[in-house]
Amino acid sequence: PGTTVTLRSTHSLPLSTVHSNIRITDQRLAVHGHVTRRGKVEYQIDNWSFPSGIWGREHFTLTRHQNGDRVLRAFSEFDQELALTRDVIQRVDA
Repeated sequence: PGTTVTLRSTHSLPLSTVHSNIRITDQRLAVHGHVTRRGKVEYQIDNWSFPSGIWGREHFTLTRHQNGDRVLRAFSEFDQELALTRDVIQRVDA
């Protein structure tokens, strides 16, 4: 079970359907009163250019602090002709 996303690429990939499997692997209340969730998104593609069926992956950590602030950290890698790596940290307040 996962989410289906239809991509319209402006790069060398043809239009394809991508399936992502999202798994949250860790959720616990810490001593300091914040909650951290960690998980991995695996982007699957039905395209002959990707014989493994995997287009990319993303590891993420989402932390909600006691004061309501949230921090998202994500590291993504996509396996296309021009490999793409994305490393993001984003914070929002309550």
